[in-house]
This record gives sequence, structure tokens and C-alpha cells, in this order.
Amino acid sequence: LATQYEINEATKNLQTAVSKLVALYDKTALAAAVAEVKALDSALYTADSFAKLTAAIEQAESVLAMNNVTVSIGELAMNDLQAAKNGLKPVQTDSSNQGSTDGETPDNGGNSGGCGSVVGAASAGLALAGVAAVVCKKKKED
Repeated sequence: LATQYEINEATKNLQTAVSKLVALYDKTALAAAVAEVKALDSALYTADSFAKLTAAIEQAESVLAMNNVTVSIGELAMNDLQAAKNGLKPVQTDSSNQGSTDGETPDNGGNSGGCGSVVGAASAGLALAGVAAVVCKKKKED
């Protein structure tokens, strides 16, 4: 039979061992996310934003290749991959539309603040463009 001292020591050793246990990451979702972003067409995004995604893919693939990945490392790789995906910037094609006669208004580059329609109408004439620039600048200053 064990003495109380031996029971206490065994309990202490068991508690120490339990505290050192580390939860492992289930890599299924990370593998699916990698497959999803690898299917994206790089030609649709700016080189800089796609380079960041490529780096995040490489990091995620190295995590997928590891044995016994901790939850914190797996989640970090997943978060970095999602951030890079969310940071993708589409290639701007509006510069090729400027001066076109198809009736479409060129994109104002995401400019908000009530000047979008003014900037779009500015393509109707040089004088109107000057007025629009002044109006937009004044609104931004306010």
C-alpha cells in the first residue's frame, strides 16, 4: 500500500504532466483554405498583393507538413492566409476605360465622400472637370 506522501507525490507528478500537455491543431481546415487560394488566378490581382498571398501559402504549407502542430501555430497560419486573401487587390482596369465612348463612367478609385458622381461627370468637359476637382477638395477639407 502507498503512503500518503507517495500519493501526494504521484498526484503532483500527474498534475505537472497534465499541465505540459499541448492541444494539437486539426489541419483539415487549413488544407482546404490552401487549396482554395491556390485556385485563384494571379493575373486578376496586383503583383504585390498576390506575392503576400504566395508567402502565406508557403507558410501554411510548411505548417501542413509538420507533425504535431499546436493550435496556436495552426491558427496563426490560418489567420495569415485569410488576411493575405482578404488583402488581395484586383488589377485596376479603369485606366483603359478613360476616354472610351461606350457610355460607361470611369471608376473614381473608390473615392467616397459624395464626389463620385461629380468626378464621373467631369469627363464630359474640361471646364466641368476643374469645377469637380474644386468641389471634391472643398468637401474633403470639411
